[in-house]
Amino acid sequence: ELAKGTKLPLQQAEALELMGRCYARMGRGGEAKARFDQAIEIADAVGSPEAALAARRGLASLARAGHRWRDAYGLLRTAISRLEQMRATVPTPELRMSYLRDRAGAYEDMLEVLEALDRREPAAGWGHQAFAYAERARARAFLDLLAESRGQGPEAAPAPLDAAGAQAQAGETTMLEYALGDRVSLLWVVSGRQFRMVRLPARPLIDEEVRAFRELIANPPPPGADSGQWRAPARHLWNTLLGGADRETARSGKWIIIPDGVLYYLPFETLISPAERCVLEDHTVVYAPSVSALSRLKRPVDVGGPKKELLA
Repeated sequence: ELAKGTKLPLQQAEALELMGRCYARMGRGGEAKARFDQAIEIADAVGSPEAALAARRGLASLARAGHRWRDAYGLLRTAISRLEQMRATVPTPELRMSYLRDRAGAYEDMLEVLEALDRREPAAGWGHQAFAYAERARARAFLDLLAESRGQGPEAAPAPLDAAGAQAQAGETTMLEYALGDRVSLLWVVSGRQFRMVRLPARPLIDEEVRAFRELIANPPPPGADSGQWRAPARHLWNTLLGGADRETARSGKWIIIPDGVLYYLPFETLISPAERCVLEDHTVVYAPSVSALSRLKRPVDVGGPKKELLA
């Protein structure tokens, strides 16, 4: 009311969005929706994409709570589209990377929605869309930095599934890409022409297991103590992170792992399979920041300029 009385529309939109969140937490969905709708109307009118983004995420959270997954998908698709348009106006690749990192929650919300839609309509391609959104969240800024370091302008990111398929078809290779979320985590498995999305436990559980395992292997037991204490948690982590991909990983000699969050600090080579063998005994493991970035890094660099003959 204060912002409205002082004719400050931006502050009014932000206040309405905050009120919407408060009503949502109180379980008063109708009043929350009204405030979010008002915030979007004002924010769009005064050209404040940040306030509109927050309000659309608020509406999407209401839709998720009511299991209206398609409504949530439409709202988040618009929010992310506007987010990426805003990101394009940020002047440097470093700032663009920071900009997306600070607003990663919109992508995490979208992955949760797409996973729920995929469970309900497994043949509708929602898993492929989720993979594309995960790549958009993690790869775009890195590709901008890479292009600038090579003296090139920004370019469109390669289609994630095309890039993943190309990598996975190079020999007996399985690609494993992770996305950790506060409510649901996901694993995409790409092997040859096969593609699957696997639901994993939420980030807090995975964080706890990985940190405990790292602490165990970083502090060897004293002489005379059981030196195999690490094996049980190594088996458990295999089940948590790779159990849903047993079929593809078992027949693959090489894995390309795209980690996320705490998984960047996990040596997957130490995990123990159901056959009681460490990953490093049967597989070559390669790590990459994203499928799109890996595809771009493998392309030759055009140094430009006329070619010169070498005279001996």
